Amino acid sequence: MACNDSSDDECWASKVGAGERERKRSSYEELEMLTGNGHATTEASKMGQQMAKKIWENRHYLVIGWVLLALIMAPFAYELVINALPLPKNPPPDTPSALAEDLFEVKFPYLVGMKMEMVLIKCRAACDTAVTSVSQSHVETLKDMVLRFGFKYPGTIIDIRSYYTFGTKIDHNP
Repeated sequence: MACNDSSDDECWASKVGAGERERKRSSYEELEMLTGNGHATTEASKMGQQMAKKIWENRHYLVIGWVLLALIMAPFAYELVINALPLPKNPPPDTPSALAEDLFEVKFPYLVGMKMEMVLIKCRAACDTAVTSVSQSHVETLKDMVLRFGFKYPGTIIDIRSYYTFGTKIDHNP
């Protein structure tokens, strides 16, 4: 039987017989399958096949090289993490932002440097609203925990607000 395409498995099986069909492919045969069995049609595909063959032949060196490169670069990555500095959070002097910050500090001195934490409670599955008695009980539990923390460490809690703090004064919150 004459075969035009050596990648055709049926043709290959008819040539070598049923007994050899089950044998394990050699490394070269696997390479030929991965690179298209040498059936390149353009210069670009021929070059791509050649590159694929070289990568396949040197795959062990590539893996060893990646590991060595990771080991060589690890100290530099560690130094980068250790020496990272936080970005300044103050606006440049003599700008409108600096003026606004100064006015804010004069008007609200107790809020300067305050940090805010938020907790979002949402439905596990699709629902019309998260405002339920269950979510309200979770909010009350969290509020009690924060208040206990505030009593233990006076001056740390300035304000606690939730959807339920406002009652019916705001629209229904989905």
